[in-house]
Amino acid sequence: MVASRDHEQGSLRNSQTVEVDAGTGRESFRFAFFGVDETLECAITPGMPSFIYTRPHLGYFAEKTIRWPGHWDGVQTLKECGLLDLEPVEVRGVKVVPREVLLACVEPRLLPNPGEEDVCVMYNTVEGEKNGQRQRLVYAMWERPDTQSGISAMGRVTGFPTAIGALFLGRGLIQQRGIVPPEDAITGELYSLFLDELARRHIRIHEELQPLS
Repeated sequence: MVASRDHEQGSLRNSQTVEVDAGTGRESFRFAFFGVDETLECAITPGMPSFIYTRPHLGYFAEKTIRWPGHWDGVQTLKECGLLDLEPVEVRGVKVVPREVLLACVEPRLLPNPGEEDVCVMYNTVEGEKNGQRQRLVYAMWERPDTQSGISAMGRVTGFPTAIGALFLGRGLIQQRGIVPPEDAITGELYSLFLDELARRHIRIHEELQPLS
């Protein structure tokens, strides 16, 4: 795979690396964990899916971004109108970049109002066969901000795992050197310890094995 461009993202199909347009592969799913029952939507977006390199044997893999229903329809409308384009266009004799104009108009309206909070959601599914039975392994997370400390949900679920990884390195628990993806650096007993450290920081990861017909 070449480095992901703005409008493309790498994924695996039939164990082959392919590039697909961002915003495609849209799915609607029900999230029913941690006392939450919500219908959410996801779509493929540019990111850093190391699984493409570390797990090339997978039949299918894609990294998607979760949003509330209606979000991706809105993004698609903006895309079709050309408002996400990076090529400058002339408006009354002035060259402007459509995306920059859109950001200048939209970004102030996206700032949270007093009392509003962010939510970070993870929903990973792995499907395969074990002992002759098709199964699905689900990993789920639904996290809100720590209002007492003023740390957002995004800050918690990105900052704490990074800090735990640094802690493991400092303790010599991760022996590999160089650039090592998380799925290869934190495995086995160390993975269980990692979950324990997350739980200490009130970040909960739900794991569930579901049979498939």
